Amino acid sequence: MHQLVRSEVAAQKLCRFRDGASYPPAQFDLVTCTWCYAYSGHDWFLPGRRLLLGRRRWQVNGSASVIYYLHTANGSTALLANLSDPAAVDAIARTFAEPHFAAKWAECCRSSQQCCRNVLQRAAAGAADRGQHCPATEDAWLCWNETRPGTTVYQPCPDYIYTHRRPSCRVFAKKECTANGTWAGSAPHGEYTDYGDCTNTWHGLVRQYINIACNVVSMLVLLPAVVLTAIIRSLHSGQFLLHGSLMAALLVRCVMVVWRAVVLNLSHLTGAVDGTDGGIGCRLLQALYKYAVLSSWTWMLTVGLGLHHSVARPFAKPFKTYVFCTLGWGVPALFVGGWAAAKALLEDELCWMLNVHHLVWILDAPKLACLLLNLVFMVNVLRILNTKLQSSEGRRRSFRALAMLVPLFGLQFLVTALPPKEDVDCAAEQAYYIASYLISGLQGAVVACIYFYTNAEVRTQLRRQYRVLQARSGLGGRAPSRRRTLSTEAPSSVALPRRHQVTDAGEPTEAQHLTVTSLLGSEPTEAQQLTFTSLLGSEPTEAQHLTFTSLPDGGGGGGERPSTGPPADTAA
Repeated sequence: MHQLVRSEVAAQKLCRFRDGASYPPAQFDLVTCTWCYAYSGHDWFLPGRRLLLGRRRWQVNGSASVIYYLHTANGSTALLANLSDPAAVDAIARTFAEPHFAAKWAECCRSSQQCCRNVLQRAAAGAADRGQHCPATEDAWLCWNETRPGTTVYQPCPDYIYTHRRPSCRVFAKKECTANGTWAGSAPHGEYTDYGDCTNTWHGLVRQYINIACNVVSMLVLLPAVVLTAIIRSLHSGQFLLHGSLMAALLVRCVMVVWRAVVLNLSHLTGAVDGTDGGIGCRLLQALYKYAVLSSWTWMLTVGLGLHHSVARPFAKPFKTYVFCTLGWGVPALFVGGWAAAKALLEDELCWMLNVHHLVWILDAPKLACLLLNLVFMVNVLRILNTKLQSSEGRRRSFRALAMLVPLFGLQFLVTALPPKEDVDCAAEQAYYIASYLISGLQGAVVACIYFYTNAEVRTQLRRQYRVLQARSGLGGRAPSRRRTLSTEAPSSVALPRRHQVTDAGEPTEAQHLTVTSLLGSEPTEAQQLTFTSLLGSEPTEAQHLTFTSLPDGGGGGGERPSTGPPADTAA
């Protein structure tokens, strides 16, 4: 009897659906296309416009038959989901929020039609010769071939079931054929197919939580460094200015990454918001996020340019501050403005999250250029140092110093420059994204620790500022003296005018040269060198020592009053 039923089905060339019934091809198309509509995401439709699923039974030649259709909530309109009827297709398409959602529904319908013609009819024709199997069937999303009892089969998840795009790694739907040769059926409307792994939601949530955590850590580390750099005026010049600006750019990037991850990414993954257009606010958030990310790259390039200029051309005039600010903050605005205009003209939907026309290269090309230029700067700096440093110990130190420049130049992004290909294993893709978020999210914390918290010059300025604040607040601290006079060390018979005083800067002024020469009258002894060291507050450099010993004898020694002007033979 079982084989007789199969033979009759094969003779009629019917196509089997997940409800266990077999339909002629034309009716099968209506059934599956109706279910494709019913399975569409709830956020695909305009508010209040989604049609409802209807079902009607009748008797045909003594056997029950079912037809599925779509209708409005009040029952005033009923439609058959027939792709061959332009009027019906147009009426159904107007219920979707975006045109590409209607295209996904039509693609699902065509996939089911192809399944009926190419798989189900052929499988039904040879079913009598293969014995007991789970029959070939269609579940409105995927087509399943005949399967041996006690087997679980897998198929890649189709693109048209996703609101935006399918996961980039391989995800599969699965269907179980039980030991008695029937499909596992626990679904309300027939046999069950497990599409749980198609969402890949768990992997996405893990990535976003790691991304948020890393950027929050960098925010907490960067914020004090940026604030202190802004309020301490002695840190507003030279490399301090570049490092402070880069830390500010990284702080802004961390804030925008966390904001976007919470508002957009986590909300979509958890279903807190739908996948509709999002309005002007969503587009503004995307533009600000893109600007923050690109400006961090341009400031990495600016720091690399400044360092390379100081090493390659040490005696050249440094760049003006406005040049650095224009490159760091102004150039990204031009690229992001162009990207936003192209998005508004070509892909103005779904909160600018689509990448149909590859407009992302408007922003990725500058990032790639910054990375390559900084790599060139790094290599050239290394070449120059190796040329000037002859000893192996000096070269080892230069290598160690350049290693500290890697997070400053952004060269760590070379590790994750090439993303995995499509349809890679999900575990491998997850490892890549976790490494990428760690490298990107913690960059700000690493830069702040190396170039602010552990920098000797910065710590000296911080201690000096702390002593000044202590003295001003009357907490018992001693404010650092701005000047010291030679009267504390010179003989009492020597009267020094105010211009013959030594500052704390460490570099002797012209007045200091004359005063010391006139006091000593000859090459200073070891005790005199120690005295001068105590006056300066630091060990005299080689240049200072040569200056003091090269001055001629003739100023008078002992306790004679020093000359008020330079000797005639040293006036130049």
